[in-house]
Amino acid sequence: SPLRITPASSRRRQPDPLTFDEYQRERYFAVLDGVRALSIFAVVFHHATESLRWLNGGHGVTSFFVLSGFLITTLLLREEEANGEVSLAAFYIRRAFRILPLYYITLGVYCVLVIGLNLQPDRLASFRDALPYYALYFPEYVHFTGGGVPFEISWSLGIEEKFYAVWPLVSFVLL
Repeated sequence: SPLRITPASSRRRQPDPLTFDEYQRERYFAVLDGVRALSIFAVVFHHATESLRWLNGGHGVTSFFVLSGFLITTLLLREEEANGEVSLAAFYIRRAFRILPLYYITLGVYCVLVIGLNLQPDRLASFRDALPYYALYFPEYVHFTGGGVPFEISWSLGIEEKFYAVWPLVSFVLL
């Protein structure tokens, strides 16, 4: 097929950068879906096969942390703009109800599988030892002090929740 060259008059014009006020009104950032997809790809394929370890799934996790920080900060800025202040209590309640119910349901399923059904008998003792840290929502402690425990993959949720606990205080109270 012949090479097609689009005339300049019919080329799509690049959008102008958003002003801060326009950015504040944005509810959906489509470009972030691409970043999420690349991050998911890096994490999944890093864990899926030895031959793709070069993808370094840790970079995907780091990208999720950055995206979370960006989105949380955006929501808090919008709340401050609309109300003149940020309600930390409301913020923490929203975060808790968004993350913790599913976390504890999943932990319960792991308990049934590992303890109740004894699906991984070789890891049962380490899971029982780690259970208090999981129950108190410190899964990152288990990951960074030993590893190899069922449900260890929850470490990034623990880190992210600690970020949610500290970031609003630093950015909207101390600063």
